[in-house]
Amino acid sequence: MQNKTQATLLQTEALSIKVADKIIGDSFNMTLFPGEMCAILGKNGVGKTTLLHTLAGLRPANAGHVLLQQQNLAQLSRRHIAQQLGILLQQSQDTFPSSVLETALHGRAPHYTLFGKASPNDLAITRRALALVQLDHIEQQCVTTLSGGERRRLAIAMLLAQTPKLYLLDEPTAHLDIDQQIRLLNHFKLLAKQQNVGIIMVLHDVNLALRYCDKVLMLFDHQHHEFGDIQTLVTAQNLQALYRHSFELITAGEHCFWIASIHS
Repeated sequence: MQNKTQATLLQTEALSIKVADKIIGDSFNMTLFPGEMCAILGKNGVGKTTLLHTLAGLRPANAGHVLLQQQNLAQLSRRHIAQQLGILLQQSQDTFPSSVLETALHGRAPHYTLFGKASPNDLAITRRALALVQLDHIEQQCVTTLSGGERRRLAIAMLLAQTPKLYLLDEPTAHLDIDQQIRLLNHFKLLAKQQNVGIIMVLHDVNLALRYCDKVLMLFDHQHHEFGDIQTLVTAQNLQALYRHSFELITAGEHCFWIASIHS
């Protein structure tokens, strides 16, 4: 059970988001404590990625505030934010023709000293991240030769090398096979438990969200959302409203799974 007397890691206060003069999210109020994992669920186009970018400070809020460790995100330097918060974008940016190791090492940049050079410790942290995503055996390979899945894993390694206190993950399991998905989410769960980091991730798989997350933010439409305990909020009624499709709860031994009904 989370100790609610502990300082918050991330908090939003009446957060409102606007894109092209259209409000896509209004009065978001959510709180994440160290050690918690939160899933963001909702249909395509409802604003999940835009919300994540706003939480990261990559786009301004229309109204309200984002607090990172009880400090107004808008008033913090980008270097300070990058030391505390890392984001995995939905699509990896184009990279220069550098090696896998050199690319992953960019994640350590917010922690570099005044001279801007990687230390032996930076290299060790980065190599551990590459080993976690099973790219350590090709650390000298040029990134332009990597497959889509390998590039995704490299982006994850670069984020892990950053070692932030808060991870914002936009569809972290995209382009990964099942083994890589489970390895990755198991590791983030371990980070939350053992290192007290916080994790907010956009997911499309309700069952993965239930398996790994404590909290959920459900974006029903541009003006309606629910935030709270995931075991309480994930119900057949809420899933129907969220995805405009009926769901059935299937029990297999001690485990339960939600599946979309084959009936439209």
